[in-house]
Amino acid sequence: MIRILIFTVTLLTLISCSSRLFTSDRLGKLKHEQLKEISGIAASRYNSGFLWAHNDSGGKPEVYLLNEALELKMVCRLKNAICYDWEDMAIGSGPEPGKSYIYIGDIGDNSRKRLYKTIYRFEEPVFKQTVKTDTVVISQFDKIVFRLEDGCKDMEALMVDNEASNIFLFSKRERVTSLYQLDIRIANDTLIAKRIGSLSIKRIVGADLAGNGKEMVVKNYGHIYYWNNIEQLPLDKLVLEKPVRIRYRHEPQGEAIAWAFNQRGFYTLSERPLGLPSFLYYYYYNE
Repeated sequence: MIRILIFTVTLLTLISCSSRLFTSDRLGKLKHEQLKEISGIAASRYNSGFLWAHNDSGGKPEVYLLNEALELKMVCRLKNAICYDWEDMAIGSGPEPGKSYIYIGDIGDNSRKRLYKTIYRFEEPVFKQTVKTDTVVISQFDKIVFRLEDGCKDMEALMVDNEASNIFLFSKRERVTSLYQLDIRIANDTLIAKRIGSLSIKRIVGADLAGNGKEMVVKNYGHIYYWNNIEQLPLDKLVLEKPVRIRYRHEPQGEAIAWAFNQRGFYTLSERPLGLPSFLYYYYYNE
């Protein structure tokens, strides 16, 4: 009886820590054989209602355009790019005002031996609705090479700010997670990502800033955390604030998270380890 009571109290405590701020719906099921290890997604700006996605390490240097049913609509291959360990992606502004750019983080480093990391940036392609599946080669893209100011670390999450002048990255395997800022306005051959803060959430595998720059979500394998930056704090101060823990629909190996373009909610998508089913989930605000 005592054990049952302890279990009940513990369960109620865990439930009380989770917020009902968002409701989630299950959308499409991932079926394509070439999309087994999705580790990054981003909501398209040019293609309303579509998502960009990419695979994890060892995959082809490609990004994929999917609708909410997870039907493959476009394949974009980056010519002569390398997919060492692509881990996350984001959508943001870029060199030319008014245009939308895709940012892909080749930032993974399980062995923590990579001194230099790479972020690829290119203008977002537009899907031709007249074709079933479009395939294009991206030959023009920027290659942003950088290193961390304090050594080699594994990373699986990045975000870009509203004006895309800064990229923010999270370390993964440390006892205290580090937050880094990369100012891509600096015109050096190799940029340096500066450590600007830390947070207690461990093993972060995905993150995204809303287009309004005021809301942030990060996730690890077990939870989603949400910040509403009402006071417009700088990010190094925001991560010190206590986040809201969102009720998370369990995924087999969920590493991808992205705000919807309309900023009314966000998506998550998992890899498919051992062939386990993966679904697109959409979290939206409760009225």
